[in-house]
Formats: sequence, C-alpha cells, structure tokens
Amino acid sequence: TYTADYYFSQICDLGINFFPDTILATSENIGTLLNLCDKYGIAVELNYCPGYGMELTDDLLEEAKLLIERHPSAVGFRFPDELSMAGINEYKELAAKLSEYDRYFNALPDYASDPKVYGEDGDYEKYIAAFLELGIKYLSYDYYPFGDKGLSGTTYFQNLAVMRKVTNEYDAAFFAYMQVGTVWGTPLDGYDSEASMLWNVNTTLAYGAKGIQYFTLISQGFGEDVEVGTSSGIYNKHPFLNERAQYVKKANQQIKAIDHVLMNSYSDGVIFAGSMPSSWSWPNKITLTQPSAEYGTLKSYYELTKVSASHALVGCFNYNGKTALYVVNNSITQTDSVTLTFDNTYKYQVVQEAQGKYVVGNKLTLSLQKGEGVLVVLE
Repeated sequence: TYTADYYFSQICDLGINFFPDTILATSENIGTLLNLCDKYGIAVELNYCPGYGMELTDDLLEEAKLLIERHPSAVGFRFPDELSMAGINEYKELAAKLSEYDRYFNALPDYASDPKVYGEDGDYEKYIAAFLELGIKYLSYDYYPFGDKGLSGTTYFQNLAVMRKVTNEYDAAFFAYMQVGTVWGTPLDGYDSEASMLWNVNTTLAYGAKGIQYFTLISQGFGEDVEVGTSSGIYNKHPFLNERAQYVKKANQQIKAIDHVLMNSYSDGVIFAGSMPSSWSWPNKITLTQPSAEYGTLKSYYELTKVSASHALVGCFNYNGKTALYVVNNSITQTDSVTLTFDNTYKYQVVQEAQGKYVVGNKLTLSLQKGEGVLVVLE
C-alpha cells in the first residue's frame, strides 16, 4: 500500500531521510521501494536478517551487493532487532563478513525484565560495548518513556547517559527511537502531544545523539486508530497522516537548521538545572533520576558558569573548538525561562524554531515552550 510516490513525497516533506527497518530485502516490492528512496533521498538498511537463525547465503549476499551498487539509497544491512548478549555473539561472524558495509543494530533499552539478556552479570554498559566491539560506526536503541499512567520508568536519562559515555569511548555515535503515540495500545493521558514529542527529541539531541528515529511510521493498529492518544505512528492505518506528522515535521525543521553543528560536535556532557520530570504512576510518583558526574553530568562548561531555570537540560558540545550548547526545557507541562551566565561578554549564534539570530552579552535568557530545544554557539 505504501510503496507509492504519493506517500514518499509526504514522508520527504516531514524531513525523514532514513528507514532503519523496512520490508524484507527479498520482497517482490524491494525494487519499487529503493527506486522511491533513491528519488527522495531516503537511506535504507536492507533487511536480510529478520530473526535468529536466518543464514545470509552467498547467493543472497551477491543479490544484496547488486542492490547496493544500483541504488544510492541502499546503504547497508539491518541485523535482528534487540539482540541479547548471546545474540550478539551469534552474529559476530556475519557482522565481520559485512564489515565493508554499514551494519545496523538496534539494542535493548536498560529496563529489560530479565537483566541476564545483557549477559550473565546483567551489566548494561558491557552489553552496549559488546555491539561496538563489532566495529560498527553507530548503535541504535529504543527507550519508550511514556506509559498509560505517565512516565514509564525512572532511568530515561541514565540510559541516554550510558549510550553517550560508551559510544564516546569507542569513537562511535548513537541513534535513538522516539515514541510516536502509544507503544502498547493504551491511552497516554496527555503524554501523546507536541510537547512530549519535542521533549523526547530535544533531550536526546542534548545528549549527543546523531540519529533520531520515529517509532512507528505506520500505526500498529491499536485502539480506535484515528485519534491521537489511542494509536501509534505518523500514519494511521486507513491510511492518512495524523496530527503527529506535524510534531515530527516541526522537530525535523529544527534539526535541519542545527545539524551542521551537532553532527560535527563532540558531546562533553550535560548540565541539569531546576527540577526533574515526574508524574504519577499509580500508586507511586515517578521522578526521572539524574545521572552522576561519571556519566557526564556537569556543573559548568568552559565559558558557561551558571544555568538558572525551573527545569532545564543543557547539552555541552565542542564544535570544532567552539562551545556549542543545546538548551532544552526539561518539562512537557510548563514553559520556562532559562538564563545562561558566562564568564565574559560574547557573541552568540542562537537557533530557535529553525530561525537564527545573533546576540551579544555576558548573559543570555531564552524563553522556551514545553519540551523545546534551542542551539547556542559562542562565536
């Protein structure tokens, strides 16, 4: 249904340029899909590895090489989703065999019900490092922060911090999935909104992610599957774009305006100011935990001496020797005024809502909407 020019034109207009998961590369529709992705500049990982035990035969590998040769959009191979530590070991040989190509892995988040999927000692950092030992350039993971009673757990920022820390150690990068609507089919009670989408995207960017992925593109078919709050995805199953498409477009317009900075920057850590996000998840209140200094939580950053806010997160980056800051309103329920205090008077490039301007001073005050992110670069 969706391999038609009409849909790809819409997808391109939303600012989407990467499909990490698609139909099987052996599907009869793969040629149509890749032709459309070539036309609209969308990169595709070829899905030859849908599950455990599938062997990528020499014949299939030759077929894949031809697809990559013929289609600029075909950039590499997708491996099975959310491998356990045992699964990583099972695919080491195949990953090595495909080392000349992009190899896409999506890791588990840190809240698996059985910690032994991360290895016998249940060490999540070692689990993430095991992927990067395969020599891949980046690693994806999926942490869905919203449940039917609000926040689904306390470790959202800790998981981001582990991904930042370990990928920095391996000179790699991380991608992350954003939660687009309900993942489990239950209404989200106000957490399926523009603010929650922007917060998910912008906090992830502040931690240095190099790829933002939206789960899902097409609804999984939960609930009424029409109204935001009872379904998942950017497209409803009918199919038509729902209002989440505009949230995605807004987030991607800001990303497009700043990605020349963030894609060429090194993440040195983050600064938290004010309160942390919290919600009620019956019968207890959940508050997101703040990672320790070991995981990149800073108090100041070079010229930046102080951050004053009710609830802010500031990503701190080295941008080719310049200080770059990604300032985020760390709330999806309230606006905020964030004041950055510096050790001297500087000129700043400020990019907000995809529009840039220059400001001079020793303090910079930003008015931020719920979940909004703003880039500041010291010139």
